[in-house]
Amino acid sequence: MDPADAHPTVAKAALREQIRRSLRELSPADRDASSGRIREHCVALGEWSACRTVALYHPRSDEPDLWALAGRAWSEGRSVALPSFDPASSTYRWRRVGGPGDLV
Repeated sequence: MDPADAHPTVAKAALREQIRRSLRELSPADRDASSGRIREHCVALGEWSACRTVALYHPRSDEPDLWALAGRAWSEGRSVALPSFDPASSTYRWRRVGGPGDLV
């Protein structure tokens, strides 16, 4: 079955798995190069220069590494927000992180 024909939740899960599979197949050098291009693209966006807070994630090994954007954001005086799991509500919430020392 074509994932595009599936329920949106199923299609989204299938797309994520396809992307993860493609990422696992990348060499470390290709992954670093791709991550660098993504970071460059993000900084080139008008939204980057206009924003005061950047929402990011701390990457897993199979995800694009955008973490250098956190350092850049802090050095430019921007806030950084990361998703944080709240066990009481079983949901993720955005948490402001002031620097690497705030990470658990």
